[in-house]
Amino acid sequence: MRGILPLFLVFSVVLARAQDTLPLPPSHSYFTLADNDITEERFTFVDTGLSVIDQYRLNPSHESLFGYYRLTNLSQAYQETVFRLPYEQGAYLGQGSFHPQYDAPNQVAFYNVRTPYTDLSYRSSFNIGGGTHVTHTQNITPGWNIALNYNRVRSLGFYPNDETTWNQFRVSSHYFGTRYRMRTYATLVRNTAQQHGGLALDSVFTDNTETDRTVMPMNLTAAEHRYRHFQAGLEHSYRIGGFQVRMPANDTIPDTVFVSRIRVFHRANWTRQIFVYNDTDPNQDYYHDNFLGLTETLDSTFFARLRNSAGLSWDIYSGLALSAGLTHEVFQYKGAWRDQTSGTNIRFFGDLRFDLPFAVLTGKVIKGISGPDAANTFFGGTLRSTKDQNSKWDWDAYGDWQLLTPGKFYLDFRGNHDQWTRDLYSFNVIRMGGGIGQAFPRQGNELTPDRLEVHYTGMQNAPFWRQVDSSTVATSSDRFESVLQFKLTKGFHFGIIGWDNEVMYQAISAVSVNLPEVVLRSSIYVDAYLFEKKPLHLQIGTTVNYTSNYQGNLYRPSAGLFLRQDDFTIGNYPFLDFFVNAQVRELSAYLTIEHVNAGWFDYRYFTAPHYPTNDLVLRFGLRWSFYN
Repeated sequence: MRGILPLFLVFSVVLARAQDTLPLPPSHSYFTLADNDITEERFTFVDTGLSVIDQYRLNPSHESLFGYYRLTNLSQAYQETVFRLPYEQGAYLGQGSFHPQYDAPNQVAFYNVRTPYTDLSYRSSFNIGGGTHVTHTQNITPGWNIALNYNRVRSLGFYPNDETTWNQFRVSSHYFGTRYRMRTYATLVRNTAQQHGGLALDSVFTDNTETDRTVMPMNLTAAEHRYRHFQAGLEHSYRIGGFQVRMPANDTIPDTVFVSRIRVFHRANWTRQIFVYNDTDPNQDYYHDNFLGLTETLDSTFFARLRNSAGLSWDIYSGLALSAGLTHEVFQYKGAWRDQTSGTNIRFFGDLRFDLPFAVLTGKVIKGISGPDAANTFFGGTLRSTKDQNSKWDWDAYGDWQLLTPGKFYLDFRGNHDQWTRDLYSFNVIRMGGGIGQAFPRQGNELTPDRLEVHYTGMQNAPFWRQVDSSTVATSSDRFESVLQFKLTKGFHFGIIGWDNEVMYQAISAVSVNLPEVVLRSSIYVDAYLFEKKPLHLQIGTTVNYTSNYQGNLYRPSAGLFLRQDDFTIGNYPFLDFFVNAQVRELSAYLTIEHVNAGWFDYRYFTAPHYPTNDLVLRFGLRWSFYN
């Protein structure tokens, strides 16, 4: 870490002269890759003075836990409590327990800054570890930016054999010319996580007969996961014909754009994933089955994919645009000790954008042409209200139909403790829904605007994993299933008292999905500016996270999967956190006490069968942003 900060500082000094042509005042903006090929990102002003709300909104551990249960320690697997469609178009691995720790292309941030900008943060937890986060970005020229980001988390955990280390490095760059635009990125995630397999005897915890968590009897004592996820990508486009337009003076960069009706574009993405499970002392009573050996387990799953897309977009007339192209995809997969397989997919895609007087209509179609995933089909659209500074309401509606194929991990795997080979065929998904809410947050409620959402998902023959006779089985539902969700985001403000709420109700009729009916996150806090000229922004409050009871999925360390089970019930327990956030100019600090109510009622707070969550945890940290 000592070598990284000087590198950023030297980087700033060497390139500082390139900023002379950029207008003041200091500001920065960021955007991510658009899912629609005819959507052009515009740069919007973002104040460099970081808001304390950012710390509170993401919660003090920098992770939004609404809709997730994390297994015991940071950087361990996540069990979802809110339904999200876990399938993709094209070739993908399908091992999703660690997805929140990876980078999808649309999560990579691209920046434009008027001066070099650096953001540093450090967080720690009493007795169990901490994390470091560094971001630096600057423009080499007014239209060319480079950004570097490094994140590291290391945590010992409360329970035996639960230590984790997570490292993430990102580099991104974009160039904005009058005709040519380019965005490129590379990300590397390395995660090592010891696996204890849950409690060997739940009653030791539920009866509180052993209060020292570091000596609790666990199922596994010498097992660990090692995840590696690398991706690199390039997106660029060139405008054909057209004319140059000078934008009016404002906080937008660049000040000149090129207007033309035709644009050619190309996207490329290389993804490589490796999952290794190593256990030097397997517990036969825990696994029951051993296929390859009795003394040691070393299973490695490999997936790689190179995806190229090219096409043409055409602005037919003002307010109507079309784009279309082809995607070529090559992939390789190896399920532990199975032979490596490979394949090639070709797909057609098209996009539509139509500006109405009151809304914007977008549509998308994807159709497989050849390859193992040739059945892939997507047809859908979204209608979203137009919004300006005078808008009071923001609404949207969407609908789509998809024909999908399972991820490669569903089809073939041969490890020491888990083996399956399944012919899982393509399956149907239909979705529809929408939402309506305030266009902007009410004064005093800076978290999110009030909003009501409704989502419906119907699935036929959806693939999933379940436990059968202590073994992992990949299967499909062989029926039609449905998930109906209602989500309400509502905030109240009474002077300096704020009360923010997120609640979701889920009506589920499915055998492949088992989730709680109610998921709730509620925070009440004091939000005030103190002292003369109000230099100190302070928040003090509590947050409660709650789910109704349900039969949570069982975690299988050897495969890194959550399995459907019907014997163990979790939930119906409130997790209460206390937090303090403070900010003076660009320096912000926080302190939080997680799970304040540990042991108040009973000892039945599990996040998965046999996986109790942590007791009380004290976390604290600092965050500092600065610019020239």
